[in-house]
Amino acid sequence: MSRKIMSKWLMILGLSAIYTVNTFAATISDVPSSHWAYNSIVDIEERGFMSLNSAGNFFPSATMNYFEVADVMAKATGYVDVEVNKNVDETFKKQIIANYEKQKPTLEAYAKKYSAWDKLYDQQVAYLLGRGYISTSDLDSFVTSSGKQTMTKQDLAVLIVRFLGKETTAKNTYKLTGFADESSIKEANRPHVAYLKSLGLINGTGNFEPNTKVTKALCAKMFSDAAIYKEKSN
Repeated sequence: MSRKIMSKWLMILGLSAIYTVNTFAATISDVPSSHWAYNSIVDIEERGFMSLNSAGNFFPSATMNYFEVADVMAKATGYVDVEVNKNVDETFKKQIIANYEKQKPTLEAYAKKYSAWDKLYDQQVAYLLGRGYISTSDLDSFVTSSGKQTMTKQDLAVLIVRFLGKETTAKNTYKLTGFADESSIKEANRPHVAYLKSLGLINGTGNFEPNTKVTKALCAKMFSDAAIYKEKSN
């Protein structure tokens, strides 16, 4: 392809991207363009990791439980609902189905133990377990006898590092997070927080506030930034 033709295609693609963003901006109802996570919300919606409701609302301030974040994580790492999406590679489809059957006893055990266990997300949770993005011990954070648990900022940091495929690197290079409230961060989570800070995906020298409840805006921001970083690094 000549440089002239390539330039023409790049220009067309650029205009297409602008048109897509502007179209979304006209339909989103509850996130103004001045919102601190606006660009991330646009990006994450376009990637299909998170979505608006039928009225065009995103509800940026709504908190997210572990099941809901697991849904985002699963989609971000390649999960598709094979019962809905008919254009899935047959081999991949068989892998997803086989993995679900393998993880089913574990999921059923948690559903039996906790009445609040959300079976609507079983497929996504099974996918993450099978791909090694979460372990069965992580499931203890999803729900307790008091109900479904809201995701914390420090646990989201762990998932983001795993999404990047850098958990081993984070653990091997950890020294200090540099946050004033490092002692408030779970010891097992400190390497993940420190690694994201070293990449510039989280910032600050004051408090990290690890137990802050994750909102949809924060989830969109962290996954969008991580996805963009991952693309630039490859």
